[in-house]
Amino acid sequence: MLQQYFTSLKKTKKRMKYLKNVNDWTPLHLATHWGNHRIVERLISQGVDVNAHAGGSMTALHIAVSNPTVKAENVLQVIRHLLGAPGGLDSISNMS
Repeated sequence: MLQQYFTSLKKTKKRMKYLKNVNDWTPLHLATHWGNHRIVERLISQGVDVNAHAGGSMTALHIAVSNPTVKAENVLQVIRHLLGAPGGLDSISNMS
């Protein structure tokens, strides 16, 4: 899914930023869930919305801090990228 996303993003950048699966997860949510900080960094550099909500109210930051199965070092890298992104700190005010 992610490779297809990047290929399509080059062709239709604006529309692809809003790609979601059946669970309302964006590629950023998926990459965050799996702790893939390199993909997270690349998606952010492409201008994805780090505050997009998945499944109602979960942002990528919510997913990053609530996934106990990912290595801590990967989680920290993902969180650094998310918080360093434009608007990244907006997710903090929505955490409960």
